[in-house]
Amino acid sequence: MRMSTARKFGTVSLFSLLLVLAFSLLSAASVLVSAVGVAALSEVDPGRMRDEAIRDAWRRAAEQGAGVFLHAEARVEKLILVSSAVSTRVDAIIVDYDVVREWEDGVLYRVEILAEVDTFELGHVLEGLGFEIEAIGNPRTVVRIQEERLGESQTLSVAEALVRQALEERGFAVVEPNEASGCSYSALEATSPEAALELAQAFDADVSIMGNAIAEPLGCAELGMFTWCNAIGVVDLQAYLRSTGDELGSVLAKAKAPKARTSMEATSIDAIEAAVSKALPKLLFEIIAKLNMVNGSGLRAVRLIIEGLSSFQDALHVESALGTLREAVSVNLLQYGETLTAYDVKYMGPTDALAGELESDDFADMLKAYFGQRLSLAVTAFDFASIHAKLSR
Repeated sequence: MRMSTARKFGTVSLFSLLLVLAFSLLSAASVLVSAVGVAALSEVDPGRMRDEAIRDAWRRAAEQGAGVFLHAEARVEKLILVSSAVSTRVDAIIVDYDVVREWEDGVLYRVEILAEVDTFELGHVLEGLGFEIEAIGNPRTVVRIQEERLGESQTLSVAEALVRQALEERGFAVVEPNEASGCSYSALEATSPEAALELAQAFDADVSIMGNAIAEPLGCAELGMFTWCNAIGVVDLQAYLRSTGDELGSVLAKAKAPKARTSMEATSIDAIEAAVSKALPKLLFEIIAKLNMVNGSGLRAVRLIIEGLSSFQDALHVESALGTLREAVSVNLLQYGETLTAYDVKYMGPTDALAGELESDDFADMLKAYFGQRLSLAVTAFDFASIHAKLSR
């Protein structure tokens, strides 16, 4: 992940294009954050000075990544504890980085970086400090896991029950199978983004989790008076965000039953439980990190839908105005329509902060500069990853 140094753009720049590409290539267990590190200005050893500033930027980026998980009630002493912990693990937490710019500032040397922060590693660090990693916003979530044991599909899925329980413990609002409308819960056989979206729509859910769980027999052996059996469990899970269709996380895990049983059915259940237990930490961290990129710290992709643009030229004017927003990293006009126009906005800040900027007097003044008349943008709705607004003249 290498990106060129560039200033913030008006409509688009080489840096913004490369940043969008880099964001699309990141794994679900990472976030992009921007941070500035400092070091004492030194002409004696400029190489060491630069390295110290970069490492300080790493630490600050890791702290910002931790902000993805930390709630507002975290006390100052806890934040100090977090800072100390991430400093000792920064080499594992920072996956990759690029220097955006560097400059002298009085007696200090500053380096700005764009860093890829491993949220999975951060989650382990924070949990080791006693922090409870929970979902922000209690997203409404539906789970559908097909399970096969002894070669037969199961009506009651052990894997599904375990995933539902883990989600509820982390603050997700898990919907019940009888809450669906428009499609059969049991009829969704395929595991695909399309099926996941259909599942989410049927349950009016923000997040859908789909997957498969299979117990594969390893065989049985006679020992004394008993026959002992063992099995291996395999789970393949994916989570999707309904508003954008984006994948929030995915995991494939295998695990053998912890001990042999006299019943293949019992050891098959044990094997699936073991595989789910192995898969859940990674999947939950990925989902929570991605959701908190919308409600918490870090770079997030926001789908902005605007009603009331009367021409393609109007859509381009709005794109240019959006590019001037302080925390907007990139803006891309996806589709123009006489009824609705869609933009993809990469934004460093919470979704509600972006909504507030769109309704601000400053943004209205910027629109006036482009349109030659006073306009206002009113946000009508927003969720985890999208904002709907209406332009009024």
